[in-house]
Amino acid sequence: MRELFETPLNKVPEHLTLTLAHLNFAHKNHQVFGASSLSLLDELLSHPKTMTSFLGAHAQSIPILKELWKANQNMVIRCISELCRNENKITNLSRVLDITQELKDSLIPIVSCADYSFAVHLGVLAGKRDFLNYDVWLKQRIKEVGTPFVLPLLKYINERIVGEIQSVAEKNPDSVDETLKLQVLEKSHLTQEKLAITLEHLKEISSRNSNHKIDENTQERIAETITGIFDIFPPSGASAMGQEKGVEPKANEIFQKMFNAEEGHEEEAIAQVIQTLKQFSESKDKTEKEVKACMLHSLFDEYRFLHKYPYKYLELISKLFGDVINEELVDETLMVIALKFVFEAYRRDGKRQKFAIITLKRFWEKIPKQKDFF
Repeated sequence: MRELFETPLNKVPEHLTLTLAHLNFAHKNHQVFGASSLSLLDELLSHPKTMTSFLGAHAQSIPILKELWKANQNMVIRCISELCRNENKITNLSRVLDITQELKDSLIPIVSCADYSFAVHLGVLAGKRDFLNYDVWLKQRIKEVGTPFVLPLLKYINERIVGEIQSVAEKNPDSVDETLKLQVLEKSHLTQEKLAITLEHLKEISSRNSNHKIDENTQERIAETITGIFDIFPPSGASAMGQEKGVEPKANEIFQKMFNAEEGHEEEAIAQVIQTLKQFSESKDKTEKEVKACMLHSLFDEYRFLHKYPYKYLELISKLFGDVINEELVDETLMVIALKFVFEAYRRDGKRQKFAIITLKRFWEKIPKQKDFF
């Protein structure tokens, strides 16, 4: 039977794929197709010239995917999740999010799919990029699905955050500082705000019998995960630790001087902040290093709120962000994160794009060194 598909595969793969999309084998057709037929359908859909191609960099991928989405959403979602899991070089989570921006009303069905591990990974990234109301989505998934969704969520937190920091701590406990925590959170795509939201929803169901879809074993694993996170980020939050040491107030004071600069003296105020960051970078004083880490964390975290900034403050933050990149005041990992922020903002519109343009001007001469981004 496979020979029958050779010609359409080679000549008109898009027509073959659209035809397969009308075979809604995910539901009623299970009663029609035998196991061998379903295996053949899977083989055809995973062929390099069919869904694999259209979910990758095919020139006509979006028009074809729009038609496929209209015909069979379940098939598209299934192919996306399997391709992300098995062929990450062809289709990764960022590519999937780009696709959801082209396929109308596709993000919610995809992040609500039954491949819960994939859904958690995509939902976290979509929340970080403000494509998804993370709070609402997470609460709904926990309530409606229960344990099958919560377990992959716990695994994600433990592997991406708890495990990463514990691994470093075992080798060099003194290296676990605020900068490292920021790096781990950024790599996990969970900001402190998103992590706090996640823990709040987990804490709500951590008491026994609060949700009949959460079994006893999962309750125990939730408690273990929350404990692991609180060992890293105490319940009162990182900011409270900073308050005790005077770290956060000092960081806020430095930023406030810049924001309160008199008209015509903004550049001087920005230069003073950069000079302070340089001084703290070279300092042997632990508190000053923590103030610098707190300042950088705050600066990076403000990216989420750019669309709310008055233009005056947007310009100041953008120039400061660009100068931090230009002066290379962050390590290689944070530099990659910073450049990703600028690159993503440039692709947006409104105030985010203005942020990117202003920032780019501040490190224009360094752009040739960043060929992977620009």
